[in-house]
Amino acid sequence: LLVFRAQMAGISEAQMHRYEYFRRSGIKKAKMDKLITAYDPGLTKLLDKDSFLIALNGVAKVFVGEMVEAGKEVMQDRDEDGPLKPHHLREAFRRYKRDGRFPGSEMASWNSFL
Repeated sequence: LLVFRAQMAGISEAQMHRYEYFRRSGIKKAKMDKLITAYDPGLTKLLDKDSFLIALNGVAKVFVGEMVEAGKEVMQDRDEDGPLKPHHLREAFRRYKRDGRFPGSEMASWNSFL
């Protein structure tokens, strides 16, 4: 907790605003239900459990954060500045899959997720 407070003391007001927005962000339950049902209708049994949706929402939030960070890396690699654009995120996701960090990609294995 002390390390966290020390880190928070050294950030700018703009960074604090982004952090607060990140903390409040999330995917709405109805939207998550719809996504899960579209992916695998057999998972609807788990949708009744709030703990499953909370965990899944957390995983989704982390994934989005990783894509944004990877998109920023793409911008740095290309010596670009400004806001992220869709082509930055597409390239970030392509790299994510290439590196085997996404289930179903060539190099991914379930061992990396355990």
